[in-house]
Amino acid sequence: ESAAIGLGILFAYTEKEHLFMEPEVDALLDAIHTSKILDPACGSGAFPMGVLQKLVYIIHKLDPNNEKWKQLQIDQVADMADPVRRQNTIEDIERDFAENEDDYGRKLYLIENCLYGVDIQPIAIQISKLRFFISLVADQRTNRDKSKNRRVRPLPNLETKFVAADTLRGLPQEGHQLDLVIPEVDAIEAEIELLYHRHFTARTRRKKRGIQNDVQDLRARLTRLLAESLGSKKVAEHVAEWDPFDPQTSADFFDPHWMYGRSLADGFDVVIGNPPYQSAIDHKRTRGAEYRDSIKSSYSSAVGTWDLFIPFFEQSVRLSRTGGVSCLITPNKYLSASYGKGLRKFILENARLDSIIDLSHIRVFESASVYPVITILSHARQNRVYDISLGTVSRPRDEFNIEDYQIVEESSESLGMLPENLWGFLLSPSIKSLKKVISESTSLSQIAKVRATTTAKEADEYGALICEHPCQGWKVLNTGTIDPFTNLWADRPLKHQGRAISKPILPRSSRLSDNRIKQYDSQKIIFAKMALRFEGFVDDQGCFAALNCNSISEPRDGWSLLGLATLLHSDVLHFVYSQYYGGLRMGGGYLPFQAPQLRVVPIPGATQAQKNILSVVGSIVVRSLDTDIASPIQTFFNDLANACVMECYLSEYMAERDLLFHDALAKPLAAYDPDAPEAEQAEVLDHLYRTLNAPDAAVRNRLLRISADSPDLLAVIKEEGRV
Repeated sequence: ESAAIGLGILFAYTEKEHLFMEPEVDALLDAIHTSKILDPACGSGAFPMGVLQKLVYIIHKLDPNNEKWKQLQIDQVADMADPVRRQNTIEDIERDFAENEDDYGRKLYLIENCLYGVDIQPIAIQISKLRFFISLVADQRTNRDKSKNRRVRPLPNLETKFVAADTLRGLPQEGHQLDLVIPEVDAIEAEIELLYHRHFTARTRRKKRGIQNDVQDLRARLTRLLAESLGSKKVAEHVAEWDPFDPQTSADFFDPHWMYGRSLADGFDVVIGNPPYQSAIDHKRTRGAEYRDSIKSSYSSAVGTWDLFIPFFEQSVRLSRTGGVSCLITPNKYLSASYGKGLRKFILENARLDSIIDLSHIRVFESASVYPVITILSHARQNRVYDISLGTVSRPRDEFNIEDYQIVEESSESLGMLPENLWGFLLSPSIKSLKKVISESTSLSQIAKVRATTTAKEADEYGALICEHPCQGWKVLNTGTIDPFTNLWADRPLKHQGRAISKPILPRSSRLSDNRIKQYDSQKIIFAKMALRFEGFVDDQGCFAALNCNSISEPRDGWSLLGLATLLHSDVLHFVYSQYYGGLRMGGGYLPFQAPQLRVVPIPGATQAQKNILSVVGSIVVRSLDTDIASPIQTFFNDLANACVMECYLSEYMAERDLLFHDALAKPLAAYDPDAPEAEQAEVLDHLYRTLNAPDAAVRNRLLRISADSPDLLAVIKEEGRV
């Protein structure tokens, strides 16, 4: 704990002095000096530059006069075989620190020894290098002597620090084993790595070109040896054809061992960055199906319609050494999306989820309309339970400040709590409430069939068949013509393929599959694909079809479609659904409601009596939506339906607080007949309302006490369950 406090002060931009003793300072400086840090998609170098600035600041705090930092650089060349070169190098180090601002020596040797970047775009790499050049120039001391270039020293050569390459593709796999290469290969690698360091500080064009030629000669020898020792000509050719000194080309593979040197063979200490966000559709369009398939075959995390940042997560873990750390800022969708299922499984099996920081309330990127999170992973398989640090803020902020965050610890056991290892709930302040609600539930897929009403292709084909009423067939809906418990057929035109159809009908046709015909003819709940909260209605006559929607049918275990509809429209389900899939929320707060998501929502283990009550209450809610029913009556029965659903999930909890409803409703609701004439139904509803909402009625009293008697659970569900 004291170390954590000390590191917090050390990293913070504050005038407080650090708390470490001299041996600890030595250890920290050595850890910085030997660290290897990579940005796997560095772009214009923002993240490596941020790391550089932070490390320079830390070194300044630990070693304000650069005495220890300079000695580390001198000690590093002590084993140099050539005494003349060793002495010249030491003199260069002394000049670097003596003739420039203090930060120059800090920056120069951090860049040479610690920082690396890769990006697929050569122009991005050029910008990254320019950024570091400018940073170094800013700390050089100059004079007016033009003959000596105003004492501005030639800048380091960064060709072997920032490389243009495809981070996601490795060397061709042909059954070779790189650990079986002959010893002569090791010797050549060591010589190339030494030349890389010499090239970094080469100050004349002639010297620089000479080193480049030496590297090329060694790489040619390496090619021949690899081909002989590995029996893989393709691998050898890839290694040989990559030219780190060609600024115009990008390698079609990335391998730290061969590109940066053998010291990186075991991986990096830290992999940090902001990988590209590109949807499956856009990625396929820009790179092609073949490329996308090649990535999918190489990454277990790339499942479904994976976004491009998904395999970068997996690669960041692969590129880090055992015990190393990956830190990425990405969309939060991987926590909840179906295409994140493979990544969540990969993390569970290959890494430790150390921390997630929610940035969704901050406009981090001007152009990216995403809800980002920072995810920190350790490259270490975990067989024991551990704590995950979760950072959230209670309200939107203009900029990031860690002091605004509430940091809580959550057990890693929660990572497997939900179906498909959904993790969206981790960033909710209501995890405890969620656990209580779903503790004794089963997924919707276990009690009903949940499926799409059309594929995208079918929607286009069936849409072309739609005619205007009157004609024979199914009435047609889409997301825009569905409301809670009802539909807007004939009240709102269906818009599809540039047409606006007032009373759309889908004729029976041989172009419809037998399965679709059976689905449309069946009793079902049809629900909207996109909404602020669940919106669906019960088609109990089997007279509706729908384009690009989803349906629930064939309920089992005593559930009725109306009972399920009541449950799905409730505040409880919206609360749960928001915890599960809040990360998928789009502009305007809209959530996707599709079959894969609905299949895993939790359905309570209710008694048959409770299921029957939900059916009756649902029928009353449907009837109360008619315009001839007063608004207070509608609100009352909606609240009553929500309370009844709460009891199905939390019966014991509500019994302890005298907040049960079902038993009190059984007798009054028996008077309601959904098949009675509308006038009679309206009369019964009015009587029920006056009876159950009377000042001394137990039901009314309990409805009013829900939030007051359960501020930490039921009140939270009511508040977060409403839109």
